[in-house]
Amino acid sequence: MVTTMKTMKKQLVRGLLFLVCVCTIHTAYAKTKYDIPPLTEDLRKQWLTLNHYKHTWRGNYQNEINNEDYFLAVTGQIDPYEEYLAFVNVLQRYRTDKNKEDAATICRFPARTTLLIPHLKWFKKKHRPKCKEFNKLNNLKKIKSISLLFASGYFDSPSSYFGHALLKFNYTDDVLNQKALDASLNYGADVTDSEGSPFYILNGLTGGYQANYKRNNNFIHSHHYTNTQIRDLWEYKLSLTPAQIRYIVEHSWELRNAQFSYYFLNDNCAHRIIKLVEMATGKNLSKTHGFWLLPVQLTQHLQQQGLIGEETYIPSLKTTFTEKYRQLSKEEQKQFIRFFDETPQIQEAYAQTLSAKLLFLILNQLDLQVAKLTISKKDEEALNNLNRQRAVILGAMLKRPAAQLERPSFKKKEGTTLLNNKPSSVIQAGTIHRKKTTGALLRYQIANNDLLTQRLPGQEISRFIMGAAEVEVQKGNISPHKVTLIDIANINTNPLPSRLTKEYSWSINIDYTARNLTCTKCKTFGIESKLGKAARLNDSLAVYGLTGGRLHHKRTDHHRYVSLEAETGGVWDINTTTKLKAGVDISVDPIKGNPEYLTHGTLALDITKNKDIRLHIENNGHTTAATALLGLYFN
Repeated sequence: MVTTMKTMKKQLVRGLLFLVCVCTIHTAYAKTKYDIPPLTEDLRKQWLTLNHYKHTWRGNYQNEINNEDYFLAVTGQIDPYEEYLAFVNVLQRYRTDKNKEDAATICRFPARTTLLIPHLKWFKKKHRPKCKEFNKLNNLKKIKSISLLFASGYFDSPSSYFGHALLKFNYTDDVLNQKALDASLNYGADVTDSEGSPFYILNGLTGGYQANYKRNNNFIHSHHYTNTQIRDLWEYKLSLTPAQIRYIVEHSWELRNAQFSYYFLNDNCAHRIIKLVEMATGKNLSKTHGFWLLPVQLTQHLQQQGLIGEETYIPSLKTTFTEKYRQLSKEEQKQFIRFFDETPQIQEAYAQTLSAKLLFLILNQLDLQVAKLTISKKDEEALNNLNRQRAVILGAMLKRPAAQLERPSFKKKEGTTLLNNKPSSVIQAGTIHRKKTTGALLRYQIANNDLLTQRLPGQEISRFIMGAAEVEVQKGNISPHKVTLIDIANINTNPLPSRLTKEYSWSINIDYTARNLTCTKCKTFGIESKLGKAARLNDSLAVYGLTGGRLHHKRTDHHRYVSLEAETGGVWDINTTTKLKAGVDISVDPIKGNPEYLTHGTLALDITKNKDIRLHIENNGHTTAATALLGLYFN
């Protein structure tokens, strides 16, 4: 009996020891086993979006990111699940042994980590490594908002005609270094200065350039656009939640090493910048009716989705100079102009007699000229002369007491918002009348920027059409009336006398068109270019004159393959909703002569932001033709 009791005790002890061992092993195993969460439908969609995967019609995946070294898995560029497993494995290893290499990978992908933490039982916020570089360069807790910056276009770079978009991170006032040194996110193509224009355009249209996101100093960005490229800026604070702000900051950090193909029309700065906001908010912001997305469309899309907050207008150096110059009295303008007419020996003494207001304006004008030389090919002699004159003005300023150096004020014009501008494309329908016959005219135009469109503040009278087509219906017959491939015109005006500025007006177009509305059988395909000058008579009226030529296939017996072209006209802003353009065109065959004259006029009446009426009439000396079109503008 005693022996039996001892045996039972031994067995009980052994059993308890075995149970303790089992529990210990289970606990240890449980601590080292990290379950991989399944890719639920919601998590899968977020993972695909965050990592830029696209589902193709073949049933597989392709990625918008071109460089394979961005991904962790060997097949990560085309297999989102393998990339998912690779990143989860990194988290597992780091959770176990705190490996520095795994910590660096996690710090490289902060948005991925934030996405997965709610789905992991074994990896929480407290387990994240301390990412010193990310925290130092982003200071995420101090970012109070994000703004969209829009820079107006300028005509020295074909890719910028419709403007440029970038993001700005707004820090709290107590983070001065961060606010000044590292606050902008840009996106652009890697283009070398050696690229010739034909290759530049071809590569831009076909995705021949690589592009990436770049973090930079916001002061440098703003100064570059307003004072170097002479472009106005608009800043829009976006209505984003803290989680959405975090998403944009973290994911933009991930994309520092990502390379994309750049397409000028539909995968450009506008698309990639708005894509980050779209991914963070879940709102469809990049949707467009065509195969293009213009930067100016972004503000309209954001406004429609209720994401636009406060708007701030930042005028360019040219805008502020022009406005300040126009505020001068007639006598002050004469004194301003006289400085540039004097010889170098007299300029130094004359500068001492000028007011601080004029000294600042002369310095602004010299800075403008320096910027233009910097944008275009440098003329060393002209640059040295400008710098000499800048030294004269700065010397005169240094001799003045600080209290006397008050800058002239800048009065912001009304209507400087982008939000009231028309959408990017237009369909026009109406009637055409000539020679006692009346027909229908239908027109579709990509980008509504023409000489009668409402202009941005500081923007010259300009036209930029990337494509347009007109068809005419006459007695049941449908015929192409005009097909435009590209049509650019820049009517450069300047408040200064022409001898003080080398700004020219110019135009270039490639199209299939008739000489005028009165002629139905003289359509040709050709290239036309003109150069001239323009002047603004007052704030609402500008006049211009252009001369050049056109190469085309044979028109009629009246015109062969080359014609000399000239036009003169004016654009009158009658009021904020009504504009008038009128002029005379001359076309001459250089061999036969026989000049043709065409007088014409167009009245544009804005009904709403999305609708207008265009009335056009022209006469070639024998016949009159007229059109009336109702336009519907849309994105």
